[in-house]
Amino acid sequence: MFVAELLQRHLTALRELETYWWGAPLLALAACATPLWRWLRARGAGVVERLVFVAVCAAGVAFAWSLLWASDDAYITFRYAENLVKGHGLVYNPGERVEGYTDFLWAIYAALAIAVGGDPGRWGIFLNLASFVGVLVCLERLGRRQRSVSMPLGIAVILFAANYSAASFATAALETMFAAFLATLALERADSGHPLGAGIAGSLAVLSHPDHGIFYVALAAALFFERDRWQKLVRYAIPFAVSFLPYFAWRYAYYGDLMPNTFYAKSASSLHLEQGLSYSALTFFGSALWALVPLVVFGAYRARRSLVGRYSLIVLVLYPAYVIKVGGDFMLGRFFVPALPLFYLLADIGLRWLLYRGRKLLAPALVVLATPAFFPVAIVKPGEIDHGVADERTFSPISDFETMASGAYGYLLGQGLFRDFAARGHAPKTAIFSIGMAGYYAKIPVFDLRGLTSRSVAHLPLKQRGRPGHEKTASPGLLLEAGVELSEMPVFPTPYEKTTAVNVAHGRFFLPRYDPDLLASFPERTHVADFPRYARRQLAEFANGSQADLWCDLFFFEEYYFSKNRNPALREEIVRAAVAKEPSLAGVEELLLDASEPSRRGFRKLRELGFEPAQAPWVVRGNTASWLDPALRAGQDVPYPRLGRRVNSFDPELGNAARGRLRSAQFTLEGDALVLLVGGTKDADWARVELVIDGEPVRSATGCDSAWLGRRVWNVRGLRGKSALLTVQDQTSTGHVLADEIVEWAAPPQ
Repeated sequence: MFVAELLQRHLTALRELETYWWGAPLLALAACATPLWRWLRARGAGVVERLVFVAVCAAGVAFAWSLLWASDDAYITFRYAENLVKGHGLVYNPGERVEGYTDFLWAIYAALAIAVGGDPGRWGIFLNLASFVGVLVCLERLGRRQRSVSMPLGIAVILFAANYSAASFATAALETMFAAFLATLALERADSGHPLGAGIAGSLAVLSHPDHGIFYVALAAALFFERDRWQKLVRYAIPFAVSFLPYFAWRYAYYGDLMPNTFYAKSASSLHLEQGLSYSALTFFGSALWALVPLVVFGAYRARRSLVGRYSLIVLVLYPAYVIKVGGDFMLGRFFVPALPLFYLLADIGLRWLLYRGRKLLAPALVVLATPAFFPVAIVKPGEIDHGVADERTFSPISDFETMASGAYGYLLGQGLFRDFAARGHAPKTAIFSIGMAGYYAKIPVFDLRGLTSRSVAHLPLKQRGRPGHEKTASPGLLLEAGVELSEMPVFPTPYEKTTAVNVAHGRFFLPRYDPDLLASFPERTHVADFPRYARRQLAEFANGSQADLWCDLFFFEEYYFSKNRNPALREEIVRAAVAKEPSLAGVEELLLDASEPSRRGFRKLRELGFEPAQAPWVVRGNTASWLDPALRAGQDVPYPRLGRRVNSFDPELGNAARGRLRSAQFTLEGDALVLLVGGTKDADWARVELVIDGEPVRSATGCDSAWLGRRVWNVRGLRGKSALLTVQDQTSTGHVLADEIVEWAAPPQ
């Protein structure tokens, strides 16, 4: 059904195409008119031959220019390059060594552009257009070397020039076309008998993008079957040994990871077959590669004993398998751009061979069958995401090449953040989703919510496969650990996120803390809730809410406001209202709304009822075998704070469906207060921590619908001398409970 849908969409796109594109298949048919061409060549038509090639190159460049755009991802690399020029090193944020790019050579080229005062986006587009023409030159030279009939122009040149994905990435400001040219040049140099030149081009291709190592190894395998193979292989390997190996040693020492951070962010080590097949099908049928299969088969048979044939067959087996395995990409056709020249080259060789064998009817018939492949169409609509794949060009077109202005969201966000902060001398660390253009233009510290440049997010366990590069998202705890001061993602749970919202850079952001110094740096037009006024309004709701509501309000007040602000009068008002709602808090008021260690107020630690192996044992009941496992759970926000082992009833396999109960050993209450951290689902009936005496719960606490564990304070002065135990239970199939750091304290003498 999916294939039929793709074919139908391709047919619809052909109907909507401008009529002038019919010139491409007509030119290909003209290539079959070999008798006429021989007659022209005999009369000095070499000039016409070159003019035809130049005309096709010019048409291809004009088509690529009409699709002018700049990828948001390219600006991630540009920010690394800018920091390198400024002396901070090849980093996204100064002081943070995380390899969030996969195009080292492109980063160096961008740094060169910035160092001489150029715009890396414009320089990237110019080099890509030159690389686009370079691929066409290589294809023409490779096609003409085949021992077969001469044609006015190889169809590989026409096909690549008219391919929508190839033309799209001939601008884009990404390294895609540049790396594709280097890989194609390596084959051309090897085929012309220059293995050293092939090794240089192949090594540079790997430095431009690591997955081009497949092309490098494939060419080495093809050279193995050549005459004087050892001499050729040694020459081919020398550039790799003197360039890539030292680079790899440096990057491992510099970043500390074997693979780029993007490898972990995209979970490239795991299979993603369904998405990979969908991505490959969108390219195979969207570019009408299916229409070329008969010519490719003939070409593969004809070239099977040649270097070009062996190399092409190896690549066209291994590389698509790799793309399918990793799930492809979220950009339409991007991963297949470096393999397209080989597919088209085999079709070109097949057509030349059929003409050489005198198949003057079969050859034109197969060209007619291949007609759809000569039309540049995109079957993914502008602004659409189909099976996790988008025509990314339609999201970030360039509106002014001179200034590289774009209507893309990332460009507008970056400009807004720069205007509201960097231009005013402020640099709050900001968490955003699109870190390319936004990060490059904002000029402030940025935390990547998707994990490409955030190691903590990239190494999160994967819950399920989805759109490549968009499967992992930071949790509030990771933002707090990273010191984020402003976030595009809410940090506090409902209903508190509305109170923390601010309007900056024409967007809605959220504050992890109510920081007066930070707020003073905001532009005047920013709207932010006045917290003291909000808190005083909320006090009236204490009497009407539940005990769970009270504790969640206290958790929010403590973390959002009082962790950064001293306001004794407001604190006293809130504590007084809390005691009125919950009289058992009388006597431990000084521990409320104060996250500091109770020992600072003279309290003495009596007992830790934690969950480390050396502490008091806990009795496991029900489905609780994994509750004390400190490992992170896929699909769950990272608990915060991370202080060691904790109770986490979110099961690695069952998720929220797990149920069970943990019980501590019996102990005698001797102190005045129990202080504990509780998080998870807000459900006082089914997901809670309890203090039990004589079989009856006397104190209870539940979460606030967040993995952020908040402090709970229980007054146990009136329970001294009683035998007690603690239970952590989860009896709901839609939530879970988190608990940590349960400590008994004795109050200082009066």
